[in-house]
Amino acid sequence: MNTEKPEINPLSSAAPLHLACAHLRDAWTALRVNGTPHNRSAPYSLGSAGSESQEFIWKAAEFAIVFAADSVLDHLRALALSYEAAARSQTTWSANEWPGVTSYTSARAILEGCALVGWFTNPDIDAEERLRRGARIRLWSLSEEQAGPNPPPKEALKFWREKIEDCGMRFRKYGRGWGIEVDGEPRNYSHQAAIKELVPTIGRKFYHEWSGLAHHVSWAFADWGRMRVNEETSALRFVFKTHADRHVILVSNLAGIVTTAGNSFARYFGRSSDALLAAYEQVFAYLEAEFPHIEAAQRRMDVERDGEH
Repeated sequence: MNTEKPEINPLSSAAPLHLACAHLRDAWTALRVNGTPHNRSAPYSLGSAGSESQEFIWKAAEFAIVFAADSVLDHLRALALSYEAAARSQTTWSANEWPGVTSYTSARAILEGCALVGWFTNPDIDAEERLRRGARIRLWSLSEEQAGPNPPPKEALKFWREKIEDCGMRFRKYGRGWGIEVDGEPRNYSHQAAIKELVPTIGRKFYHEWSGLAHHVSWAFADWGRMRVNEETSALRFVFKTHADRHVILVSNLAGIVTTAGNSFARYFGRSSDALLAAYEQVFAYLEAEFPHIEAAQRRMDVERDGEH
């Protein structure tokens, strides 16, 4: 078996998608391993300025958002890999080399991870609000664990309740889980609220559409292809179109989401996000320039595929 990988084919309509995702992946990696000195007045420094309980909640939330940032990196890697086979194809790539709707599963996970990172590290909130958000993130985790087959031990809930109440927050039952009182109502973390804050005008639309494709809901697939009947065998199958143009829009939108969250992450730790901002500008300009070529290639491939039985 030949295990050598061919070079990226610059004529492949998948090459710009693979290269753009790889560039975002590398920029996010650099952000995570950034060794530049912290700005000692950055928001992260306030995590050690309060009581023991406050520091405990704050540091637990930091652990959660750093893990989320690493998860975003994993999904950026997966997204880059999903386009690689088609990008390396030296002829017209086959359906087996194209990720199709699976890219939207990675996109949804990236959006969720970026929303969590951005929600806690938001540079426009004060230390008190950040502490409340830290408590809500921790109680959200406990609530999700409670809903599973192995709920957390009662001692864990008692421990966190004491820490939260010691900080002057009111612990409240929240659905099947727990939260704190916010404006008279129990609240913990929600992806929807965090996404709306990160991408105010269109974030909920992204989340709805990408979730539909990730969850195999029929409405989400309605215009992705059409049913075909084989005249000889009467076999029925759904023929997907490539929709490479939609993937360009997807990756362009993800570039903005990743950059917004990454900028908040960098500012929280008192670091520079200049490399990530530069990567966003390069990716956006590159995909914009390549879009007409990708559309033309897509039309050719769809004509060829439409003739298949």
